[in-house]
Amino acid sequence: MSPIKPYTVKSTPINLKDPEYDKYRPFGGYDEVKKAYTPLRFAEISDELEGSGTQVNYPLDSITLAMEAGIFKDSDTFVAKAFATTEDAAEFVEALRGHEYYWLNERHFYAFSHALNCDESQMRTYPEIADLIANEI
Repeated sequence: MSPIKPYTVKSTPINLKDPEYDKYRPFGGYDEVKKAYTPLRFAEISDELEGSGTQVNYPLDSITLAMEAGIFKDSDTFVAKAFATTEDAAEFVEALRGHEYYWLNERHFYAFSHALNCDESQMRTYPEIADLIANEI
């Protein structure tokens, strides 16, 4: 039997400077330098750019960093402030339902559970986040 060594929990890294995100920045999101958030025009992203996990991860990461920075203050207005239009939110919901990852990472979980004012039993997967956002549209 070998002893279990102590370990330090590491948070999932988020890097909005990732070159894969370059093409999505013009459509809104969190600006880490200015500490400002521009509502996402996700319908334009999904219409203009090829769909991929990165296409969905950019809004997830951007919203998460904005939440961690205290940008969003009220769960009742979160969806309206996170997305430029209702169509953008609806397009994101559809993309999130088909996201290549199923289980949430911890940073997305904490950000969206606070933003949508829900508990762990309501939100364990990305499709469940999609359903919660859909209820707010």
